[in-house]
Amino acid sequence: PRDEIMQSSSDELYATIYSILTILERQTANVTFRQDKFKRYYAFLVHIPRDKFNTEVRQMIQAILVEEVSGSNIEFQVKIEESNLTRLYVTVYTNHNFDISASELERKISAELKSWQERLQEILLKKHGGERGYFLAQKYAGCFPMAYMDDVSPKMAAYDVEYASKLLDNAGLELSLYRPKDVSSKLFRFKIFRCQNTIPLSDVLPILENFGLHVVRERPYKVKLANGNCFWIQDFDLALSHGAELELKLVKERFKQAFKEIVNGVVENDSFNKLLILGGLTSRQIVVLRAISKYLKQTNLSFSQSYIQKALISQAHISRWLLELFTVRFDVSFEDISTKEHKKYLADFKEKFDNQLNHLGVKLNEFQENAVSQYFTSASFNRKRQEKKVITVVRALLDTVSSQDEDTIIRSFCEVILAILRTNFYQHDANGNHKSYVSFKLNSSKVPQMPKPVPFREIFAYSPRFEAIHLRKGEVARGGLRWSDRYEDFRTEVLGLMKAQNVKNSIIVPVGSKGGFVVKQMPKGGREEVLAEGIECYKNFIRSMLDITDNIVSGKVVNPENVIRYDHDDPYLVVAADKGTATFSDIANGISADYGFWLGDAFASGGSVGYDHKAMGITAKGAWESVKRHFRELNMDCQSEDFSVVGIGDLMGDVFGNGMLLSKHICLKAAFNHMHIFLDPNPDAATSWVERNRMFNLPRSTWDDYDKSLISKGGGVYSRFDKSIHLTPEVKKWLGLSVDEMSPQELIKTLLKAPVDLLWNGGIGTYVKSSEESHSDVGDSSNNALRIDGKDLRCKVVGEGGNLGFTQLGRIEFAERGGKINTDFIDNSAGVDCSDHEVNIKILIQSLLEDGKIDAKGRVKLLESMTDSVSQLVLRNNYSQTQTLSMMEHQSVERLGAKAHLMKVLEKRGLLDREIEFLPSGKQLKQRQAEGKGLTRPELSVLLSYSKLALFEDLLKSNAIDDPWFSSVLIEYFPAKLHKTDEKYLLGHRLHREIVGTILTSKIIDRMGATFVQRIHEDTGAEIGAIAKAYVIAVELFNVESIWSQIESLDLTVNYKKQLEGFVHLWSNLRQIVRWVLNKFGQNFNISEVLGQLQKDVKKFIDGIDKHLPAKDLTELKRAESQWERANYPQSLSESLAKVKYYVAALDVVEIANNTSTQVKKAAEIFFSLGDKLNLIWLQQMVEKLEVSSSWHVHARGVLRDELFEHHNVLTQSIIEKYGTSKSKQVVDDWINDNKQQVLHVRKMMQQMRSEKVSDYATVMVAVRSINSLVS
Repeated sequence: PRDEIMQSSSDELYATIYSILTILERQTANVTFRQDKFKRYYAFLVHIPRDKFNTEVRQMIQAILVEEVSGSNIEFQVKIEESNLTRLYVTVYTNHNFDISASELERKISAELKSWQERLQEILLKKHGGERGYFLAQKYAGCFPMAYMDDVSPKMAAYDVEYASKLLDNAGLELSLYRPKDVSSKLFRFKIFRCQNTIPLSDVLPILENFGLHVVRERPYKVKLANGNCFWIQDFDLALSHGAELELKLVKERFKQAFKEIVNGVVENDSFNKLLILGGLTSRQIVVLRAISKYLKQTNLSFSQSYIQKALISQAHISRWLLELFTVRFDVSFEDISTKEHKKYLADFKEKFDNQLNHLGVKLNEFQENAVSQYFTSASFNRKRQEKKVITVVRALLDTVSSQDEDTIIRSFCEVILAILRTNFYQHDANGNHKSYVSFKLNSSKVPQMPKPVPFREIFAYSPRFEAIHLRKGEVARGGLRWSDRYEDFRTEVLGLMKAQNVKNSIIVPVGSKGGFVVKQMPKGGREEVLAEGIECYKNFIRSMLDITDNIVSGKVVNPENVIRYDHDDPYLVVAADKGTATFSDIANGISADYGFWLGDAFASGGSVGYDHKAMGITAKGAWESVKRHFRELNMDCQSEDFSVVGIGDLMGDVFGNGMLLSKHICLKAAFNHMHIFLDPNPDAATSWVERNRMFNLPRSTWDDYDKSLISKGGGVYSRFDKSIHLTPEVKKWLGLSVDEMSPQELIKTLLKAPVDLLWNGGIGTYVKSSEESHSDVGDSSNNALRIDGKDLRCKVVGEGGNLGFTQLGRIEFAERGGKINTDFIDNSAGVDCSDHEVNIKILIQSLLEDGKIDAKGRVKLLESMTDSVSQLVLRNNYSQTQTLSMMEHQSVERLGAKAHLMKVLEKRGLLDREIEFLPSGKQLKQRQAEGKGLTRPELSVLLSYSKLALFEDLLKSNAIDDPWFSSVLIEYFPAKLHKTDEKYLLGHRLHREIVGTILTSKIIDRMGATFVQRIHEDTGAEIGAIAKAYVIAVELFNVESIWSQIESLDLTVNYKKQLEGFVHLWSNLRQIVRWVLNKFGQNFNISEVLGQLQKDVKKFIDGIDKHLPAKDLTELKRAESQWERANYPQSLSESLAKVKYYVAALDVVEIANNTSTQVKKAAEIFFSLGDKLNLIWLQQMVEKLEVSSSWHVHARGVLRDELFEHHNVLTQSIIEKYGTSKSKQVVDDWINDNKQQVLHVRKMMQQMRSEKVSDYATVMVAVRSINSLVS
């Protein structure tokens, strides 16, 4: 400026010009100045790059200059040069003198002249060095939006760049949590960095709120990168909801980790996450409490999940100790912890707990302080001791909890933790990460308020993706896993199924188990996506169980890694298919192989290397055994004469399709499934069978594929989705209808009530209830519109190939009106029986495989070759079990008291809950007795199954089944091709005792009924194992199996009631033989030794019985033979049955002969002669006629019977010892002559009893005991 030229000295002018020349090509600020010689102002000449200049910049420079000299007024001139510079001439008036640094002014102005981006670049270069800093600056500095640059300083942006740089292209999530220096100490800032899209605010807010945080402000920024990608920064100002100050350093990393896990679906978003801040827990630790809460929900704890969460949050300091209890019990890292390390652990925990109390403002009382102090002052680690101390702390802290609900909830958590036996919580996957699911194995009996029936053990699995439960009734248990849709109460569903499975499993080795899982994150896609998610959840469910299950390697039990166990070895885990998992067996077996699980592909039966139930038709064939028996008892042969059927299901289904091909005389008049209604009012049995067979063998079919030309006039196939269905005259005539049309629902109800011979259920759903039940009681809402009452059924027979087609009360109501029905678990048990054989055969063959006795290919061929044999073994069980039911039903009224007593015994043992099983109460039983009614077949089915479960349990506890004789029973279980297997493999079978126990249980109860064992046990005091051995001896001594088989072969030849009389005749006499064996040989005897001692002479006696009996008895024998023959029994079988009456006598005679060294023939003659002359046969009849009105009467009658037999035996021996040298016909007469007075007294007593017709217990007891008086 001219003024400067005129007023500057030559030196000042030189300096100014020189300075200007030096910056001509530099993009920086230049400042020269001079002070007026009168000290009135400072003149500043400022040159800056032209592109940097604007009014805002001018004002900024002026402000700097005014501040520098404390100016009061200014003047300025601007000149934009032709060069790259702009000149600003500023005069600042001031009265002060200053020591001004031009370079400092240049620095300040240059700094302010730098753009936001330039300042960011400068910071990045300084912070990260040249190469990295330059890369970050190039990528990010010019990409931030104006709103961001207005809100965020370059210094803070440099931190954001660091987080953004960690994001991968199109992926990743980074978080920043800090407290800005310029805001309230209670506020802090949270930033989310995410590629491409923000996390919707509607998703973020619930997450933050569930951490106990309040969102004060949110600022989203979209940052577009040069390569076309973008990322978002979501900037939140947060505060704690409860107003406290957050100690960021204590929660920062835990919070960030937890937030990521929630966004990624690894951790659930719920209020439990408040414990991260309030409880000082990690998200991983919170999973334990969340999982327990989910489990308690399934056990019917009467609090909602939100209320449980609220309770644990309210008492966050106690929640921390619940987690400590879990840690102390199961953290594997404590196994080898040193005292020094343990003290450090306790010190760290104490510091965290003190911080938590301070944050929550909780003050402990003296008692609580003492309990906490005792825990923190522990020295060396001892699990049991530390567990007790933690429990003491929890109880002490609960003392000041005023809410009863919160107290109950926290105690429930504590009890569940103590009930947990194993967990996979401390296991890691192949990548070293925590597993995505958590599983607990629990002792169910220790869980509070557990719904009945209480399982033996259960496994609960929790994951954000799924939840699952596996319940089992015993150590060796088996049952299917289902894909449940009952998220709220899937354990209740599975518990009911386990109960039913346990009853069904009474015929197989394992007791009942059942499992189920629910999918929690169901995809929105189509069927394939849903199936894929279900399979993944199923896989993790399988893994969750195997994680905590023992394995067997080289014959030794191996415990799972990183698992603390509070139970003994427990390696048996077997699963099966169920609803929704029918095709998953190979998946399960693949996981079993991955785990190296000892059962291999026996883990899940029904896989590709196993028995195909549908191809075998095994379930339907088993149920058909029930159907055939029902018809036989109606004097019908369903295999040779036409009969009418209404069916539930379709021909693609296993049970329905196979079932409807099992007789060529089926006249299927109607059927329905979820899609169609099939009507054929006058079917041709032969033609329709061929068409059903064709459809069954199609890859897929519906009722609509049925050849309509083969349907009788008036029939057809109709959609269930039609509004109404026109009824033809033929259909109306058959169903007795007058209306011309019906809705599909009304027509199905009418079909269920149709007058047919058989209702065959091969479908899914519950269609029949009792009139006393509501539809809500049934729990199958989808079929409410179709369901009818049992009293409305007009069919003669029901075959339950499918599960749960009837409620139990519905069955009972139908049976009370004369309907022929068992239960689903009786009828369709062949499927589970077949699977059980498969598993146990595979276990046996596996040992052969391991020893090189067979190779993998040979194993597959061997399994395939035994298919028919397995089927025969299974169907034999179905035949036998239904036969037992018929025998029990035949005696139901007569022996109602015995069955009532058995119920009481089973209830006392905790095995049976009458209410759950819909069995009559004591009062109801008395009423039935008064009305001359017994138990119905469905009720008998339940009692039969529970009696088997009880006997099986007792046999396993005894050492009786270790008797060497039972190796032959073990062999019987397997197909004939395995009978020659080396005994070491059979006896080495992991379940050989259970197999023997199962077979023996079925043999005894199927032949002798449900009450037999209990009655013998009470009458004789014998142990259950001894009773089982005595039973075997009784059967073997007299070759009874042969007689039973011969009677069974008379199906449809002999009237079924006469056939049952044959079984009952054997049953009655076998009972006394068992008592005889127990009375003679006590508790501990060897089966083979007893048989060796008796068998030869017993056979000799029975074979020559004609020669041993007195004329009177011989006449009675021949009369009995004639009776059986008149009932259409073959002559040889009639002879055998007539001799059964003398089996007990045979035992007495053989014993007498052996003890007195007398020939069997002579001993027999003396024995029977004595009985005849003392009227002992009549006295025996008096004992049998004694009225029984209580279990004590039964016991008393049994004792009298035993005493009479024993007195007869002992008296005979006594007579032989004294008079045995005489001829057998003379022996008894000689004895009577020598004891005239005593014999006369006994005879008079009996004569008086006969004449007075007295037969009460006291009188008969005196008479029986009088026989004993004759011995001396």
